[in-house]
Amino acid sequence: MVDLPPEEALGFRQKCTSVVLSYVPLAAPPTSLHRLPYLTSIADSLVYVVSPIGATGSSVKRFVNSEFPDIIVRIRKHTSALLALGFWVATRLHFDAVVEAEAHSVVVGSRIVSLIKQALADQVPPVLENFRRDRCLPTPLLLELKACNTITPFSPGFPDRLE
Repeated sequence: MVDLPPEEALGFRQKCTSVVLSYVPLAAPPTSLHRLPYLTSIADSLVYVVSPIGATGSSVKRFVNSEFPDIIVRIRKHTSALLALGFWVATRLHFDAVVEAEAHSVVVGSRIVSLIKQALADQVPPVLENFRRDRCLPTPLLLELKACNTITPFSPGFPDRLE
């Protein structure tokens, strides 16, 4: 369920909880300070933090919103749930900026879809592995945080996680 306003999410969240699923609200740069406490109160595991204002996508030319470290701090004041930052995350520079802001996760979707579309079928696994490796090569901060866990369709047990 995409873009479900938190005020309308309680029934949906209860249905998710009843089948051991998690409702993940979105928090974006324009989310108001008075709305954040309610939004984060209904997050039972994760808050998806929208990096820039705009649609999903990937661009190696786009920079991560310079305001997002402040957004992370603002959201953390209201929740202990994990914070995953996404939207327009495509390059190592983007990934490093997210790690430095101490978000718990980075969501990379559209860039991976683009890589899959561009690759020959038998080259998809190595292309994705190279993409993952490029983003997850240890840096002093990554080593300190131990923060590069990745699940891909080629991870052991991934199909089992879909059931």
